[in-house]
Amino acid sequence: MQHTRYRPPVEPFDVETWRCLVAELNAQRLWQLAAPQFALGVWPVSGIQLQEAVEAEERSAAQTLLLDKQLAWVTDELLGWGVSYRVLKGPAHAGALWADPSRRHYSDLDILVPTAQFDHAASLIGTSLGGRRHAPDPIPGWTGKVGKGVTFTLPDGVELDLHRTIVRNPFGAGVLEDDLFSDPIAF
Repeated sequence: MQHTRYRPPVEPFDVETWRCLVAELNAQRLWQLAAPQFALGVWPVSGIQLQEAVEAEERSAAQTLLLDKQLAWVTDELLGWGVSYRVLKGPAHAGALWADPSRRHYSDLDILVPTAQFDHAASLIGTSLGGRRHAPDPIPGWTGKVGKGVTFTLPDGVELDLHRTIVRNPFGAGVLEDDLFSDPIAF
């Protein structure tokens, strides 16, 4: 931060400012980045505030580990059913782009499957994995043909977004599906 115009505070946050910061760090899932700064003294906090930050970071890390476990389960099942997939967003960014993946927390799972396998994968997630689909298709097969994807809640409360494409129509029509499934990055 030495090359920025911003300068961190010189004393711990007052109670109201701390509560606002806590709400924002929760909403943005940024405890994994903020808590180490507090612990290092870059941002001065009181002992109680530091303890709260450490506990929040631990809860966030535990949630991420649960998501990682569920991701392994779901992707193993997809492979067993012969469904190709790509992991998107949080877990993909953490594994492929972050030097320390444990610093990239996320709140749900996003998985892309080919259009030809979408309805099959959605059906299996709803039946074999016990996922509760948030909304039905407006007409049967609609999402598998022209929609972006659907959201499921798995039995343990994890939210899974099953994608057929990465953007909504009309822009989704311009995405070349072969490009989405070529040259995967392992993480």
